[in-house]
Amino acid sequence: MKKISTSKLIVCHHVLVISMLVFFSNKAQGQKKVNEGIYNSYSTKTNIFNGITTINFKKNGSIFKIEYKGEIKVSDNDKDILNISNKGYLILVEYANSPSMTINHRVTIESGRSDNKIINYFSGSSRKDYYKEGRKWLASVLPTIVRNTPLGMESRIAHFYKIGGANNVVSEIKNRIQDHHTKAIYLKELLKYDCTPSELVKIVETAGSEIKSSSGLAEFLKENQNSFLVNTETIIAYIKAAENIHSSSNLASVVVSMIANSKISDQWLSNVTVLGKKINSNSELGNIAKKLISNRELNNENIETILILSKENQSNSGLVEVFKKMAKKANLLSDYQLIKILRTAPECIQSSSNLSETLIAFSGKVKKSSEKVKEAYRESAKQINSSSNYASAMKAIY
Repeated sequence: MKKISTSKLIVCHHVLVISMLVFFSNKAQGQKKVNEGIYNSYSTKTNIFNGITTINFKKNGSIFKIEYKGEIKVSDNDKDILNISNKGYLILVEYANSPSMTINHRVTIESGRSDNKIINYFSGSSRKDYYKEGRKWLASVLPTIVRNTPLGMESRIAHFYKIGGANNVVSEIKNRIQDHHTKAIYLKELLKYDCTPSELVKIVETAGSEIKSSSGLAEFLKENQNSFLVNTETIIAYIKAAENIHSSSNLASVVVSMIANSKISDQWLSNVTVLGKKINSNSELGNIAKKLISNRELNNENIETILILSKENQSNSGLVEVFKKMAKKANLLSDYQLIKILRTAPECIQSSSNLSETLIAFSGKVKKSSEKVKEAYRESAKQINSSSNYASAMKAIY
């Protein structure tokens, strides 16, 4: 066996110590936070940066800090590390739940040649034989860790998928993984498989019920939107999942992303009207309607969607902006569409001055249109309670 000099061992030891300090410093910069969940009995915080994943995990008094790079393959019973991809490694440290935060156990595993692993295990500050003592300790803590963090996720999903397809993976996510942010990461990874439409429905339904954070659910739906553009059933399931977003701004961001996605047909998009009742922000509702007008053709389906959303909007001034934006495209509207818009305006806009301003915006097109359109305009103008505003509206078409 080739001898290693004492100086080289000291250098290697110093490098390992410095690496551990850098990793575990709470002042480490540049990490992109992708996951954070806090619970009474446990907490999980995961960061991914430059291919390196770091995790702080607490459960039932145990405190773990984990860092790994590459794909970690765990055994089918979740109790052992079988393999680490080339140039990958794992550092797992358990701390005492005390102010001193002393280290109880530490294991480091690196990928080696010919699928061999380089493993070091410490109990406290003492180095111990991994195969005699360390493996038993790892087997006692690893199942809890892998079921609450992304560690070993790829191999676990592959295992459950091989047994029972996507539905079996979903069952694992719903029944054994507790952290809802980790659930989101698992579901995203599952979408890389060739899932059937019915399995996609199950996945997005699970996202809606299991991802408890509004921002987390909105992010999942936007990032993976194209995966669910398969048929009407998957789209409807996608929209139903979005109904579980309780933040108006986050829910509106999902709707806006759907409007901007050219792969979503106008017919599919019409289903977003059910989300209008969930958005308690007039400005967000107005923004959605204006995005529809700007990014989509003003056909019958889209006009209907805009008008339904507008009925949920309680801001008279905001509604004027929406209707005036449609008025700028009035020359493209058919008589049927124009009548529909004119008749709906008084249902949405309660202010006499705002209603008068809205009707006047369409007056140029109305003057050139059929008598039926003019009659619809006059009937809507009758809803104006101010005589001066009424006179202004009527004067505009003569």
